[in-house]
Formats: sequence, C-alpha cells, structure tokens
Amino acid sequence: MDYAVLGASRAYNVIDINTIDLTAGLTGLNLGERGAGYAECYILLEHFLRKNSTKLLVLSLDYPSLKSVESYSYPFKEYAFLPQFEEDSIEFVFQDVLPPHKFWMYKFVKASKYMEFNSKYPFYDNLIHFGIEQEYQKIEQSKGSKLVNKNQRVEGFNTQDMEEITGKVQFNKLDLRYLRKIIQLCKSNDIELLCYSAPLYKDLYFARGYENINNQIDSLAAFWDFEWNDYSFIPLSQQEEYFADNSHLNQAGAKIFSKQLARTISEKLKAN
Repeated sequence: MDYAVLGASRAYNVIDINTIDLTAGLTGLNLGERGAGYAECYILLEHFLRKNSTKLLVLSLDYPSLKSVESYSYPFKEYAFLPQFEEDSIEFVFQDVLPPHKFWMYKFVKASKYMEFNSKYPFYDNLIHFGIEQEYQKIEQSKGSKLVNKNQRVEGFNTQDMEEITGKVQFNKLDLRYLRKIIQLCKSNDIELLCYSAPLYKDLYFARGYENINNQIDSLAAFWDFEWNDYSFIPLSQQEEYFADNSHLNQAGAKIFSKQLARTISEKLKAN
C-alpha cells in the first residue's frame, strides 16, 4: 500500500481516498475514526501494521487532536479493543487512558469489561457474524472514508459563543505522548510521516484564533522534526458551500481538498 490516512473526523470524514488514488495513481486506505484521540489512533495503526504495510502515513494533526479530552466526547473507545486487552502492545494503552480502578477491574475481573459494554457485543452478532460482509463491502467501495453529504448554508453556523484562544496553548499530555508513539512506530517500520491540518471555515479560524494555535503546532513539528502541512486556512476556507459545519468539509469540499492533498502525497512518495 502506498499510503494510509489516520486521525479523527478530519481524516475519516474529510479525506476521500478514492479521489486521491484516482488523482495520483496510488493505493491508499483511510484508518480514521470519528472522535479518535491519539491513543486510539496508535492502536488502530499498530493493529493495521500487524498484517499490512504502507510507505507513508498521512496523519491529521490539529488543535482538537492535541486536546482530545476537551474536544471529543469519547476520545478512547475502549470497547472496540476489549478482545485485545491483555496483549502487551495494547494493555499499557488501557493503563494510560483508563482510571486505575477500571483498569484493574478489567484485568482481574475479566467478565466485567464485557458486562459494561454488553450492547457492543451482542451474542447473535458474534455467533453468526451478522452484517460483517456488508461492512467489508462498504470499506472496499469507500476505502475507509465516510464523506458528509450536507451543506453549511442549510445547517447554519454560529461563532458568537466561540472564545478566542490566545497565549501559549497547553496541549494534552496524553495526546502528545501518543503522537510521539505514532512517530516512533512509523520510524521503526520505515514509514514516512506526513502530518496535515484540514481546512476550517473562515469564521471559525478567526473566531478561535487559529493562527496563534497553528504557530505553536508548527513549533512542535520543528522541534520533533516531522513534516506538517497547514491547510486550515486556504481559499477553500472562504467558500461556505463546501462545508458541512465549521470544521468539516462536506462531500464536494472533501473531493476538492483531497485533490490538493494528493499532489502533496505524491511528491512526498517520489522524494523518498
């Protein structure tokens, strides 16, 4: 595989793999998941690399992903990884993320984790794998992307309650730790890393003070020595008809942005 995309909704809902593959003549896959913090992204990448390989990882890196606890309602969906809980490469992530009492209960009262999430593991589905074939077919068609087909003109957008972020931003320590682990995982598997920030709608960009935020992300990228491409404010950001909401492109916008990103991905692969 030439490249894989990873991140939260600004990867999962905004990057169209089919458009990139068609534009650049490449083969890719979207590993993104809505509201996924970097701890969850680390597990997704680690699992993927067990049976697959990629030349390049395209990682969504922006303010929400570095403040996942504050930005996302469920940044680590532990129920998705319960069957792998006791694996060495997974258990330490649970210990980092979960409250201590919950981690030790999962470890020593093994049934407790499934009792808590019994609705996520229905007996009938697990017994006959109901619906799995249909899900595989969807992934084969979309290559993991799930674009949003709605328009901000219809949905509306209000920035009145947005507080501008000034001064030094304190990024979440857990997110920084697992961003670092993702970088190390790429290096140990000889995978090139390309980070990006997806376009934001102009009203959000200015109301939130993203220029200040992105300057600090830029400094982080320079200090940790990885490539970060900031697309948060580009001409597309001023065209509301291409946005589903203030921070997500809709299907039409995603296809336009993915063509632009395809060129960056292609150049990165050719340079290496």
